[in-house]
Amino acid sequence: MVADIVAWLTGLPCRAVVLAEDETHLNLLPHARASWTLRTARPQVPTPGSNQQVTVFGAIEVTAGAWVYRPGRRCAADFIALLDQLLRAFPCAPVIAVICDVTANAGWVNAGTGHDTAAFAVESIRRWWNADGSQDYPAARRLLITADAGGSSGYRARAWKAGLAALAEQTGLEITCCHFPPGTSKWNKAEHRLFSRITMNWRGRPLTSHDVIIDSIAATAARTGLTVQARLDDGT
Repeated sequence: MVADIVAWLTGLPCRAVVLAEDETHLNLLPHARASWTLRTARPQVPTPGSNQQVTVFGAIEVTAGAWVYRPGRRCAADFIALLDQLLRAFPCAPVIAVICDVTANAGWVNAGTGHDTAAFAVESIRRWWNADGSQDYPAARRLLITADAGGSSGYRARAWKAGLAALAEQTGLEITCCHFPPGTSKWNKAEHRLFSRITMNWRGRPLTSHDVIIDSIAATAARTGLTVQARLDDGT
């Protein structure tokens, strides 16, 4: 297993970013780090008072060794905070917009090559509607969008509101956008119905190119009948 990981890392292109995940959770992280020794001489980690479980999220840039991380709880809010941190650390990395059709139990993913902008978010919805939404719901006159409170599609983003208004005029739809309050993204169905399945499917696989990203996402499925389509958007 270690040899396979070393082979993957050695074959990565220059400035590739690796996201890794395991099932290790460290209680009282500073005490564990201070007590880390060889296996034969490893003391018991002191756990005074009430213990708090800490999960470390992070990504490493393999060529320079730069490590971007944040400790937190094992929840969607802390993972999304890491993604925002990664966007600031790697502004030229690909951005993915995830659209979850709860009624059809289907996902539609738009992978971009630029920045996370309101224009990209609106264009992702436009592409989904033109490709699938208008065919699956030909009699639809209204469209309800649920989104997180922050980011490019946040409730304060004027470009997002203007883009939705332009989309409503183009499609003739009455578009309503509801935002989840801060810290409540775990109730967003796109997180635990769709994006969690995507991350499980590409776990341990280096995302070395746009083709690998698209193929990994499109191969996502579940016993409940979930299907996922993925497209590359290199123009937004």
